[in-house]
Amino acid sequence: MDYIDHYKIVAKIGEGGMGDVYQAFEEELQREVAIKFLKPESHANEERVQRFKQEAIALAKMNHTNIATVYKFGRLKDNMYIVMEFVKGETLTAVLNREGALPVAMALQYTLDILEGLKHAHEFNIIHRDIKPANLIITEKNTVKILDFGIARILDTATPSSKTRYAIGTSDYMSPEQIKVGNIDVRSDIYSVGVVLYQMLTGHLPFIKESDYALHQAHINEKPKSPRILSDDIPLKIANLVLKALEKQPEKRFANADEFSAALQKQGMSLSSDKGFYRIKKFFFDYPAVVLLGLLTLIGGATVLNNTAIPSVAKTLDNHQNSPTALMAGAVENPLETTYTELPVNKNFQPRQEGQPELVPVQPHKTRSLMHKPVAALPKKAPSDTVKIIKHAKLPEAKSARPKCHEPACNKTGKLIKHPRKVIYPSKNSGELGIVRGVHDAY
Repeated sequence: MDYIDHYKIVAKIGEGGMGDVYQAFEEELQREVAIKFLKPESHANEERVQRFKQEAIALAKMNHTNIATVYKFGRLKDNMYIVMEFVKGETLTAVLNREGALPVAMALQYTLDILEGLKHAHEFNIIHRDIKPANLIITEKNTVKILDFGIARILDTATPSSKTRYAIGTSDYMSPEQIKVGNIDVRSDIYSVGVVLYQMLTGHLPFIKESDYALHQAHINEKPKSPRILSDDIPLKIANLVLKALEKQPEKRFANADEFSAALQKQGMSLSSDKGFYRIKKFFFDYPAVVLLGLLTLIGGATVLNNTAIPSVAKTLDNHQNSPTALMAGAVENPLETTYTELPVNKNFQPRQEGQPELVPVQPHKTRSLMHKPVAALPKKAPSDTVKIIKHAKLPEAKSARPKCHEPACNKTGKLIKHPRKVIYPSKNSGELGIVRGVHDAY
């Protein structure tokens, strides 16, 4: 069979329960297509024929980026076929067999694509009823296309085939109500999507049994293990969403694909930074030499900066502190600042005679700093025309009590002689000059 209608058959690419799938080329529109044929032995089975037509009707109603588009439904002699979009890519089954568990962000993105396609189908009252990795194609653009609506149930136009009293679907992904052959709705697809998401996150199915009967009983009665038991990388909130989709009772699951999608998107936003971290981590492991070279470059640059920039900054600060502007503004204390005080000449000065008591230095007040050693005694010789200038450092003004007058460093009146910068203690003899005792600006 080289041609059917105006489609040139290229190769057989798959085989389903109801028919074979071929890759073909439509010469009129110059495009690749996929043609699904109903098996010849199935023509005698009226139920299979009705289901085949039902798939064509379901696909013809829908036009969505996450659903393979149907182009034509035809019949040529004994051959019934559907012409649909040819999707380049590989099935999710092949991806899982090769990769095992997928990164969380990638699994969520694929699940969101599936839910978007199902949301569109559910708007037409169409339930897929056979969501599984083999019916999901990962395209070259890394998006998901849903295939094979062959057992889809159209709620508003139920056919006798939809009322058969046996389970239809794939045992690993069937919802409990499908297994019980009960009334199903869009939440049955939600359960199947939950199983697919569980498998993408962990690399394992929630239930693994030796027979279909045991598997069916597990779907109906057993509670699945948390995905986090199989992988610690799965966030707790994501694991809880998966378990909610796998609830036994439909009313406890997400009400529809839109609600499930919104919950995943909310958690996926918090994972956007994790995706960037995952890429950085992968770069570190893939290119360790480049990372090491970069670290050494940073360390070398920091060393050079430390040896050049810091002394320059220190020099700048030093220049600023010693600048005339800073000193005049009083921003810093100039340690070299000196105040000179010239004392008046005492013309009546007489040297100390024998037998006269020596002047005893008065101890400075405890709150004052002793800037210079006290003069033990006045010079024996009379000074020249001027008294030697006394050098001292400027001290901050401090509040303290008036120093007490002590003998013998007091005159007969017991009063202190005031000076703008010095306190001069006179001796008992009024003709002698007293001792200089530090700064008392408060007086």
